[in-house]
Amino acid sequence: MLAPAQTTTIVKKIIGSLIIIVIIIIFGFNIYNSKSEYYKKHIEFYNKKFSSEVNKIVEGRGTKIYYNTNDYFYTFFCEKEYKMDEIIKFGDILVKKKDTLEVCRNSINNIIFSTKVIKPKKTYFEYFFN
Repeated sequence: MLAPAQTTTIVKKIIGSLIIIVIIIIFGFNIYNSKSEYYKKHIEFYNKKFSSEVNKIVEGRGTKIYYNTNDYFYTFFCEKEYKMDEIIKFGDILVKKKDTLEVCRNSINNIIFSTKVIKPKKTYFEYFFN
């Protein structure tokens, strides 16, 4: 039989281990879900067709291009994201057709840049590990 001091020590070790395991699980869950917004927006953007003006450009974890009050996409959804970051400006017109995005300046007929929109992975699991 164990002495009371040994039992207390074992219980403390078990509780400490459980706390560490819970912290690791929470941390892992947060990391896994960190890209979920990107994945949802990517699918939504890929499936949309629209013609709209750039309302706002926000630099952050990725460049966000707002084409309506609440609608936006990240430049890394497109193949030529670095060129897009340099070219696109507030007031430009975006024309999204199937898997192509065109950037026009002053009118829809004045296309200054065109790029393919990257097709999102079929599952979030694939998207996360890409």
